[in-house]
Amino acid sequence: IVNVLPSLSSEEKQKMKSLNQLYSKFISKFIERNWSGEKKDAKIPQDIEDPLPFVLKYGKRLAVKMHFAGLTAVGFTEVNKGDETEEYNEWKEFFSAKNEFTRFARDAMLLKQSETEMMNEVTKQRESRRVFAFVHKSILEYLAGVGIKNDLSNLERRLLNEDLDVPVIEALAREAFDDVKFRIVGNIMTEENNCFTS
Repeated sequence: IVNVLPSLSSEEKQKMKSLNQLYSKFISKFIERNWSGEKKDAKIPQDIEDPLPFVLKYGKRLAVKMHFAGLTAVGFTEVNKGDETEEYNEWKEFFSAKNEFTRFARDAMLLKQSETEMMNEVTKQRESRRVFAFVHKSILEYLAGVGIKNDLSNLERRLLNEDLDVPVIEALAREAFDDVKFRIVGNIMTEENNCFTS
């Protein structure tokens, strides 16, 4: 924040009337700095025409997943094909360096990366593991909040165009949310249905 905020023009500072706008502007500036200027941590793949929305979408998806998993940091180890574990498959779309788009989004997002050594419970050998976390918990919370709000808004728009019977709502909710979020929405729907039938 200390490095990015001074680079905002006085006009941009005047336009930011809320904390939401401050976070949005800060995150956008920080991401842009990661693929341009002196830092250049992230190299833009050729197929990405507008990197900012791409990286923001990645950040929101990651933050929502981490939020619902109750995590502030994720350990990840790259593995060879055929050695994939359930944990690896769960997080590879966010952290695997094998995919140039994932690598770009990961390196451009406000994530800190560190190396740690851990004991592998299966092989009983020490292995190096990368740990990823947002640079500050408030960034995780902000992106998760925006991501959840966007998911709910998209679901609401779709529901307004459909008949509001329970099977349709459940199908749209399954499509809009991953399993963890669907269970939460499902519990709310069950409670509401119980209120109307009692």
